[in-house]
Amino acid sequence: MQTQAVSPKSILAYQRPAETRHTTPAISSATRGIAVGEPVVISQDGRLLNMQDKLADLGPLVLPTRESVAKQMKDVREALMYRLREAGIPTNAKFILQEQFDGSLQAEGQNADKINQMLAMQPELANHLHDGMVQSSMLAVFEMAAAGTEAWYRLGNQATGAVAYQWLQLMQNSFKSIETAGSRLEWNGDALSSPAVAKMQEILAGAPVDLGFGVA
Repeated sequence: MQTQAVSPKSILAYQRPAETRHTTPAISSATRGIAVGEPVVISQDGRLLNMQDKLADLGPLVLPTRESVAKQMKDVREALMYRLREAGIPTNAKFILQEQFDGSLQAEGQNADKINQMLAMQPELANHLHDGMVQSSMLAVFEMAAAGTEAWYRLGNQATGAVAYQWLQLMQNSFKSIETAGSRLEWNGDALSSPAVAKMQEILAGAPVDLGFGVA
């Protein structure tokens, strides 16, 4: 999939239309010499900042793998099991941890009130659970994107017109479904799981061969 390039000028025109008509934002000497087409961002005071420099400040980006997510979910399961026992909550209770608008997790199901009270008293556990949810969701998105990319290349010259549109619709709908499923964790009384991974696998299992999916 292609991403439309947006020039610094158009970004400024969108963010500060009045200023761009009559004035020219100052560009610091430290950012002069940025090549045409090079990714940049605009600071609040109108300076151009090199995106590569900003990304470098973040350090190496570690992407989730099946192995890393499996290990993380195992560690989170053990921590959750320990805290459930400590709080006197039956570990065989079945419940869902649903992400709220503020990023917190809300329990739904058996012993929900006690579990929510436990999470409020154990912010570190809540953070671990949230991290496991996010990492699982990211893994599902990355694997869906990889499978979709492979399918697109398999289509070759067929990737035009109606076929291309159907492929795009499938990918867009898939990401929406995975995002929705990725906003919660499920505890079945013994294991902790992310519906996002299961949703991704379900989508790929039923993805049509004529769109390049499911071909060995």
